[in-house]
Amino acid sequence: MKENKFKIEIITPERVISIDGVYHVSALSTGGYFGLKARHAPFLTLLKTGIIEIRCDKGMQRYAASRGYCEVAKDKVIFLVESVEAVEEIDLERAEKACERALERLKQKQSGLDFARAQ
Repeated sequence: MKENKFKIEIITPERVISIDGVYHVSALSTGGYFGLKARHAPFLTLLKTGIIEIRCDKGMQRYAASRGYCEVAKDKVIFLVESVEAVEEIDLERAEKACERALERLKQKQSGLDFARAQ
């Protein structure tokens, strides 16, 4: 792999997505959006639910990911999340129904409701 490229792994309990030849990645952390290129200084951050955008040899790839963690190492970035879906694979009908259910739960203010997840 050339020095101006790096590798990404997106890890969930169900699967691992590996992407080589990455030029740039951006994601949403609890401190705001961040972007990374090759040879970035190592760090660890908390992720908010959002889109992970990856510019690589295969073009632009976008993934919808749940909250989790991102670890930046010497030549690799690891996203550890509960769930991830390629944007083009999202079932819009299912997503809209899930949104409606979450909005209804927020209106009802049920006790024991995970408000962060519902939002």
